[in-house]
Amino acid sequence: SSLLEERRRAEEATKRAQASESMAKTSEERLVATTRFSNQQAAEADSRTRYLEGRQISEIRRADCRATSSERRAQLCERNSIIVIAELRRYDAKAADRVTSPLRAGAKYAAGVQEANSKTPGTPSTASPQSSTGLSSGVALSPS
Repeated sequence: SSLLEERRRAEEATKRAQASESMAKTSEERLVATTRFSNQQAAEADSRTRYLEGRQISEIRRADCRATSSERRAQLCERNSIIVIAELRRYDAKAADRVTSPLRAGAKYAAGVQEANSKTPGTPSTASPQSSTGLSSGVALSPS
């Protein structure tokens, strides 16, 4: 009878050990699954971060291009104004003085548009700096 009792105790101990091993396996599988999920979430977050950083860089580059373009237009307007005034002075000094003040106003307007564009990237300028002066780049006369 004591032999049967020990055998029963050994079988119970074996069953408890197997149950404990099974629980440990289940816990390990859960841990592996949780780790995989966490790694996947972290990878997705990294991917989203890289995407957003890329978009920010693109926006900054576009804003720089717009500012450069606006600055170039203002420089061309100013250059054309100087050429036109020089040509006018050769023929009629009073007419040149009458034209000078609107041209200065146009240059100030162009500078204002340029400054506004540089302060608010993403807002294209709809106004043309030359429109207030009545000049376009084709009107300028070359000095002879």
